[in-house]
Amino acid sequence: HTRMARQKEKKLKWISTLTEVLVKVCEERNYELKNLTKGQIDNVIDIIFKKLAAMNEDYPVSDRNRENLGTLIEIAQKTGPDPEKIIKEEAMIGSAKKKLPQQPERTQLEAVVAYLKDLAEKNGYNHDFSLFLPLLPKRITLRELPQRVFKWDEDNVFNGENWPVRDGELEIETSVGLYDDPENQRQDVFSINLAETGNILVFGASTTGKTTFLQTVMYGLVNRYSPAEINIYALEFSARKLSLFENMPNVGGVIRDSDENDRIDKFFIMLHGILKERKLMQQQQKKPGLKTVDDLPRIVIFIDNFAALNNKTGDKYHSFILQLVKEGVGNGIFLIVSATGTGSAEIPNSLAQNFKTTICLELNNTYDYGNYMRMTRLRLFPENGIKGRGIGYVDDRVLEFQTAIAIDGDDVTVEENIEKLTNEMKEAWTGECAMPIPEIPKEPTWDIFEQNSKVKEMIESDRLLPIGYDATFAVPYGIDLSEIYAFMFTGAKKKGKTNALKIAMRSAKKRGSRVIIVDFKNQFAAFAGEIEAIRITTEIEWADCLTQLLVNDVAPRNKIKAGLIEKGAEEKEIYNHMKEYESIFIFIDDLPYFVDKMIHPSEGVPKNILLNMEMIMEKGALHNIFWFVTINKEDIAPISSYPLYRMFTGDKKAMHFGGNAHTTALSNLSFDNQDRRSLDLARPAGRGMLTADIETDVKEVIVPMIKGNKG
Repeated sequence: HTRMARQKEKKLKWISTLTEVLVKVCEERNYELKNLTKGQIDNVIDIIFKKLAAMNEDYPVSDRNRENLGTLIEIAQKTGPDPEKIIKEEAMIGSAKKKLPQQPERTQLEAVVAYLKDLAEKNGYNHDFSLFLPLLPKRITLRELPQRVFKWDEDNVFNGENWPVRDGELEIETSVGLYDDPENQRQDVFSINLAETGNILVFGASTTGKTTFLQTVMYGLVNRYSPAEINIYALEFSARKLSLFENMPNVGGVIRDSDENDRIDKFFIMLHGILKERKLMQQQQKKPGLKTVDDLPRIVIFIDNFAALNNKTGDKYHSFILQLVKEGVGNGIFLIVSATGTGSAEIPNSLAQNFKTTICLELNNTYDYGNYMRMTRLRLFPENGIKGRGIGYVDDRVLEFQTAIAIDGDDVTVEENIEKLTNEMKEAWTGECAMPIPEIPKEPTWDIFEQNSKVKEMIESDRLLPIGYDATFAVPYGIDLSEIYAFMFTGAKKKGKTNALKIAMRSAKKRGSRVIIVDFKNQFAAFAGEIEAIRITTEIEWADCLTQLLVNDVAPRNKIKAGLIEKGAEEKEIYNHMKEYESIFIFIDDLPYFVDKMIHPSEGVPKNILLNMEMIMEKGALHNIFWFVTINKEDIAPISSYPLYRMFTGDKKAMHFGGNAHTTALSNLSFDNQDRRSLDLARPAGRGMLTADIETDVKEVIVPMIKGNKG
């Protein structure tokens, strides 16, 4: 009876201590105990561990202890910070999983050892020496690793609201596991620092923990570095452990075995563009005021199961991956790849040899350890049969290590925790996320299109008018305004011409340009009002607008243009000079109908309207004025011989909808840039073929839909 009373008294004292610390932490953080969020609870638990350590309370960081502190907070939110009520509430719960924190029992020997340890630390004696080291654990979490360097607290990892702020040069590093160094009687954190390791190749037989290793690295990186510091992509052809991170703001995309090869194509095309862009930046970085590669997020690419990538794509990407391995690190791009071995069916030896760092989990053949670790007399091998056990370099020595797991628990628990972390990160991050793998939405609309970061860049540029997606590469395509004056959307009825015209209208308005819609058929009333465009509905209105354009816009600009030509300026130079003036976009749906109205004006319309139209078409090029028109070949016969029609179509710069180019496209348009075998094939509405006279590598464009406002 006396012993039980002592135990109750001891427990009350311990819970009182914890409750006091809890209340103090909440006061310091201005948290309300009853209204703590999940993120705040995690922060509070981290701080409690710190404060207990500072008080010399023997309550180490572990998943079980975290759960018990969570139970304490949960009960305290219900009962208030009253130790006696908290203990009574625990007894009423009756769940083995819901337990209050237990104060560790100390023997006299343990108390003496703890005292001597504390005395040694206070006197600067920090030689970590034990007579016998314990065996490496078979299972350990990242939070249970030694916290001397890679601390898992609110100041060093994402804390539910912010990522840690760093000064100085950015180094991408994270803890991965626990290594064993018997020679120096030491066990410490096995870590990777990409600045030192470069690209990493992880070897291991099937089911030895390669995917877990990659998951642990990815979990560490997304917690330690914000999307402004690191962007991650993954090609996952094994267990679905990396897909859990897909929606995090740091992650640009995860490609799975079930995805079409087309998505892999687009990913590597995107990477090729990024590498090219960064290499160009490296050449220009000495120029003041320009961004350098160091200002950009580091990119880490995970490939889990290289053999599966081989099976899916053959050697299609081997040369580019080799280029990435050789040139990527210097441009802030890193690869972490897993494979079961080298060879034609695995990762080619010629590629594997270019990875700077190799790590081996358990292999089927002991000979392979020395081969993969590039050591002739390797005598250390990972213990067999333990998932996640491996060997790797610590400084210049090969040591055994145990991979840490990111989160303790079953698959459901891990998934729930990562989903919760994802939601917190998405809510906390307001900056630019990792660039997504290019992908054309199944139902592309303007609302989706205008949110694309590349489209926003085009809108802000002084040269490109975004119009749709490159059908091959899935990236936004913009018409180069420096190369056009009159641009045509051609094709049969209901193939997407008018919709493309409206996309061009919206893009022009987004640029802050003057948008004029010639709407003799009264089709664009609602749409013009929505985008606040100038709408011309009658020939008389157009005659007046045309006169004002010639007098107020074309005439003064033409004087400047003439002066530039006299000085020998080239077209690009003239275009750049004219950017000082307001850009003017004029849109005409059904050019044949419009030309007929100009040739045969209605009664009361000024007779010089045709002369003025021919004058502006002849003089208006390179004045920051642009015409966009739609044409159906079936309607051109009555007006095709008139000079005004030929002025609109003479540049041969067009986007043709519906396919069947030889039968439905204008006869003067060239499609030599297209695959001849597909020229006479029908194409779905909204898919436009670019003519050969447009200077671009893009062949086809998928134009997003404008919802509502028919016309």
